[in-house]
Amino acid sequence: MLPQRWSCARFEIRADERLLLVAGESVSIGSRAFDVLVCLARDRDHVVSKDELLAAAWPGMVVEDNNLSVQIAALRKLLGAAAISTVTGVGYRFTAPVDEVLRPPAGSNAGGSGASKRADDAAPGAALDAAPRQAAGPPPGAARPDPHAPAGAVPSLAVMPFANLSGDPGQDYFVAGVVDDITRALARVRRFSVIARRSSDTYKGRSVDAATVGRELGVRYLVEGSFRQAGDRLRIGVQLVETVNGHQVWSEHYDGIREDVFELQDQITAHVVAAIEPNLFNAELARVRQRPTESLAAYELCLRALAAATRSASHDEVMRTIELLRRALEIDVGYPLAKALMAWAWAMAWANRWVDHKRASACLPLALDAVADHREDPYTLAFAGHAIAVLGRDHEQARRALSMSLALNPNSIYTLSLAGWVSAYAGDGEAALRHFERAIDLDPLVAGVGHAHCGIAYAHLIADHPAQALVAARQGALAIPEFVPGRLALLHALVRTNHMEEAKTISADVLALMPRLTISRYASTQLFINPGFRQRCSEDLRALGVPE
Repeated sequence: MLPQRWSCARFEIRADERLLLVAGESVSIGSRAFDVLVCLARDRDHVVSKDELLAAAWPGMVVEDNNLSVQIAALRKLLGAAAISTVTGVGYRFTAPVDEVLRPPAGSNAGGSGASKRADDAAPGAALDAAPRQAAGPPPGAARPDPHAPAGAVPSLAVMPFANLSGDPGQDYFVAGVVDDITRALARVRRFSVIARRSSDTYKGRSVDAATVGRELGVRYLVEGSFRQAGDRLRIGVQLVETVNGHQVWSEHYDGIREDVFELQDQITAHVVAAIEPNLFNAELARVRQRPTESLAAYELCLRALAAATRSASHDEVMRTIELLRRALEIDVGYPLAKALMAWAWAMAWANRWVDHKRASACLPLALDAVADHREDPYTLAFAGHAIAVLGRDHEQARRALSMSLALNPNSIYTLSLAGWVSAYAGDGEAALRHFERAIDLDPLVAGVGHAHCGIAYAHLIADHPAQALVAARQGALAIPEFVPGRLALLHALVRTNHMEEAKTISADVLALMPRLTISRYASTQLFINPGFRQRCSEDLRALGVPE
């Protein structure tokens, strides 16, 4: 019988009840964290790889490594830092001294109401129901079996960062864009399990052998490559390597001009697929990507604009983004992502009160066109949907666009953050909080997470939780001090928690950013539709002496 419980002097883990007791008291713990904890406790005699833990807590999903880091940090906070040790380059080991209880006490309810599972989490991971191991695993540091590759399983692979051999560091973003396109194309082939790009990117600039990467990422194959450019000529070299033995399955190089880069990407994708799974049908290969534009120049400009859009929301950054997108649309007037980003950029300009609504809303048709011709691109849907909410006040259509985007890519922090804002505008604070917290769980260190903290502040303000709003608003203001909606969220939270002296200081900052601010003008530019919330915001400004 599988062990169901582990206990020590300080805490007890009840896997059968999905319950964690610390000092005799039940503590709140997310379902993902609990699955990670049980996986570590069951295999505590060995080092458990990151990929095994990801497979246990997020079965069948491709998620970023930072998800695991967040859960490990939460567990250490509850159990003590010494309870879980990090084995660099391999994974984690459960080091707390525990006694194993092979079965629950008689009369216990294995599915009892004391479960710590959150209502919005998925069903428990397969790790809780797996059959017991027949033999001990490999010793710490040794190669572990590929968790993605039991008999009959789909092949697992990682697309590694391509080496930029052009001699121009300015081409790094372009090389990354090529790799990202290949990764997404392969990920859409159902017969593959593809590791997320962020995990592979940790190896950029490092010299690591295939076996080490295979063990650390838990993959059977690596796609490696290099990029050279001389004038307008490109050479992209690619090879497919088995991680277990370092065997080169296939290699090829592709020559062409920069304008042919999409054709080169298609060739690379098709050859990698064929090398791993010779029996794939051509029809499946044709479905793995829909070309976003025929123009490489427009594509390149959008890559730059997307990077700028997700980095910051300062006035200069937004204006640079608009200029990049203007040039992209001059080249390809029908490019959906360029339309979506342009509408989003003008929506940001209006939300920050840099331009009036009439000028910004002239871009609303671009957002509507982008949604109508989204070509299954999640970024197009996400940025266009947000623009429709801000510029057109059509929250239902905006939420439909964000829902489609999340269906295509449920683990995009930018899509989740935009979905959170649209939910907040529509008055759905609970949905907003869920989206924002999911974004932060996925990657708490990414540049765009400051916007999520600001959004969380508004979600708590909508729910009339000013103390929680203040905590989130301070985090958001620290991350992106130039973001006007974030400064306003901090101002509202300070007034509602009676921090009036600090609120007056922030009010002065806001007035410096918005010198023509009045209560009536603020009310007319409010993005939130709940009338009670809008009225309360006006009262906050009135309490600080902002003119009517």
